[in-house]
Amino acid sequence: MESVRSTATALVLAAVVLGLSLAGHAAEQVTIETQDGRTLRGQLIAENPQTVTLRSGQVVTVIERQDIQQIIYPPTLRQQYLQRRADIAEGDLAARYELALWLFDADGYELAQEELGQLKQALSEAPSVDPALERRVNILSQAVDQRLKLQNEVFRDRAAPPRPEAAGPAAVPEAGQTFPATLTDEQINRIKVYEVDLTTRPQVRIPKDVIDKIFSLYADRASVPRGAAEQRRFRTLPGWEQLRLLFELQARQFYGQVQVAGDPPAMQTFRSQIHQRYALAHCASAGCHGGPDAQVFRLITDPPNRIETVYTNFFILNQTQTPTGYMIDRAKPSRSLLIQHGLPRDLARLPHPEVPGWRPIIRDTEDPLYQTLYNWIDQQLYSPAPDYGVQFTLPGAAPQGREESSTPAQPPEQP
Repeated sequence: MESVRSTATALVLAAVVLGLSLAGHAAEQVTIETQDGRTLRGQLIAENPQTVTLRSGQVVTVIERQDIQQIIYPPTLRQQYLQRRADIAEGDLAARYELALWLFDADGYELAQEELGQLKQALSEAPSVDPALERRVNILSQAVDQRLKLQNEVFRDRAAPPRPEAAGPAAVPEAGQTFPATLTDEQINRIKVYEVDLTTRPQVRIPKDVIDKIFSLYADRASVPRGAAEQRRFRTLPGWEQLRLLFELQARQFYGQVQVAGDPPAMQTFRSQIHQRYALAHCASAGCHGGPDAQVFRLITDPPNRIETVYTNFFILNQTQTPTGYMIDRAKPSRSLLIQHGLPRDLARLPHPEVPGWRPIIRDTEDPLYQTLYNWIDQQLYSPAPDYGVQFTLPGAAPQGREESSTPAQPPEQP
């Protein structure tokens, strides 16, 4: 058994070195107590600054945070760890190794590192040491260090994507023409925070001074850790769990300082399936919404794949309202002009205006592109649309603000 366990640990290390990912996590079962006295239980399937979404059987319920009295989450990994640690006799070093291995398997690398550090100290002070146990501890410690290193590298690469050098001198606008600016890194990050889905356990970093201010400004709130020990434990939690507290407190003044690595699921879909294939290829053609004479709104077309282009165009589409509706209508996805203006005029409820060169690109409601757009708006974007707190002048004649109902999203309408 010992040799099998040792071999398994070595294989775990090999998997880390090769960069193999661990299995995903099942949706958490939570209980929500509302301000009006209701108690709701179900799977937590989405969570952002404004809403929490539960599934109970086939019923999906969206609850606004302002209507929530309390959310009772299952025990955190740290809480489970502390309980398991308390059940182990102080001298049972083999059981403590198994605990560290359990933490590793649960992606609790910081906690595993903490436990292994204490275990190594205990091994050094023990009157006699099992060489096989010491070897396994060292192998697992290397695996933990490797995983933490890879995790930090992934965060750094995703949080600060490389910017290629310009191929030549900057373009100079012609007389009377201006090139629209793009969102800043901070504005892009704010959109990430508001569109993040905590159920996916994203990589998040919250500065130490922000945590300090949370402890100070919200000391009277029951969900805020009290005492040095509890606050120290909170600091070791993964960033996404710390962000959950900021969302519960609705501490919006700090959202701009939160760093989210990579794209939230909704932005992944926009970037990979909508932005270049549809928004740029169709909407942003030179004669429509891509040239200097664009009407209503103008999309950024160069460079097409850079992160600021993607997020700026998302923001433009999200904010743009015409006399007939929103480009992205989160309350009624099928009425989104992004969808309607791609349909043939005889099938569209809100047909695209008559302009030279326009042609439909969505065949009908069964078209895969229609389904992609509809499902993205209906299932991945939060409703109502968040106020990202981004000040940005939209290129074109579209108004910047948007007014949407503050009521929770209704069950999806049929396409």
